[in-house]
Amino acid sequence: MSAGPEILTIYKRIGERLDQGTDSFVFISKILTQRAELAEKFSLMLKDLVKDIPAEQINPKKDPIAAAVISEINNEAAQHAALAGELRNKVVNPANQFITSMKERQKSIQKVLVRDSKAVSGAYQDAESAKKALEAQKEKLNGLEGKQRESQNKKIQKYAQEYQNKYNAANQVAMKTQQSSIPQIHKDFGDYDCTRLVRYQNLVFETAKLLRTFCDEEVRGVNTLGSKMSNFDPKDRSARYVTKVFDTTITDIIEDEELVAYAISDFRSEDPRDLQFVRGDKINVTMQHNSGWWEGEIEGTKRKGIFPKTFIMMAGAQENKNDPIGAVFLVAKDYKKSKGGDINLLVGDLVYVDYVSKGRCSGTNLRLAVKDKANSRGYFPLDNLEKRI
Repeated sequence: MSAGPEILTIYKRIGERLDQGTDSFVFISKILTQRAELAEKFSLMLKDLVKDIPAEQINPKKDPIAAAVISEINNEAAQHAALAGELRNKVVNPANQFITSMKERQKSIQKVLVRDSKAVSGAYQDAESAKKALEAQKEKLNGLEGKQRESQNKKIQKYAQEYQNKYNAANQVAMKTQQSSIPQIHKDFGDYDCTRLVRYQNLVFETAKLLRTFCDEEVRGVNTLGSKMSNFDPKDRSARYVTKVFDTTITDIIEDEELVAYAISDFRSEDPRDLQFVRGDKINVTMQHNSGWWEGEIEGTKRKGIFPKTFIMMAGAQENKNDPIGAVFLVAKDYKKSKGGDINLLVGDLVYVDYVSKGRCSGTNLRLAVKDKANSRGYFPLDNLEKRI
């Protein structure tokens, strides 16, 4: 096979690859742009879902379940908005910038392809035309004799020489193209195709990273909601409210009164749902649960989370700690906790009393400390204790 047809075959393949490669990149870029738009639209839909709900209706002190659900919806809306922004900044915008430069490189390569293809194909078309003319002259020999045949043979020789000249000229054009253009085309096309595929891969890989982060945040939010529901004790909450309803000494019934506590020990945790603090931190208790894990916020910050109640002391306890004890007592009468911060006692339990203030003790139920440490420390009436051991 001569060089000309080979060059034209190679150029045709390059042209098809250029078109297909650019079209694929543009296509996936449009898909990811639409993905970012969908994330933003869904974020707005979630915000619209809860924007008109009155604040008092989702007060966590009045309805902690509804508040937890609304909080998760707002969190999910924020995650979708963040995903949309990240997709635009790290995927869509860089992809659009690359498409511009990629099309410029494609146009530059195609310009050379068109120029060389036109030159090579034109030269071989001239040679092919000369060949057809030669064949036509040969057919005219049929039926000729003598001087007419001799004259026609001279014409055939002339056409044969013209065909040979044009064929040689076509081969020279092909050889020149092969020597001057093919090496550069090989380099430019190779760089284009490799760069395009690398950017294509990175585009999708970056999208996968962002979606993985998004999904992790979604799972974390759902786990937080599940944790809140798991820690919520409906029976305890109902019992405390019912007790207040029937206590006529209480003028205003508050679902969960505002409680303030102080950390008596550092609390560290690797769980992002937990509220970490150091000794001395002032904590606004927003929710009490019978599980022993409460919800709160460090005063003066936006740090919220759950924590074991055994690591804190209710405000006022420190000031009223007039009678330090530091001894073990025997429980003489059962006590079922009736307010936040209290612990349960059973007859026969041993309790370590830290101090007594106004007829109430702060201490640890040693029985509970063995199997339920989170609920072992708190407050209880002095009258329920029998004697010192």
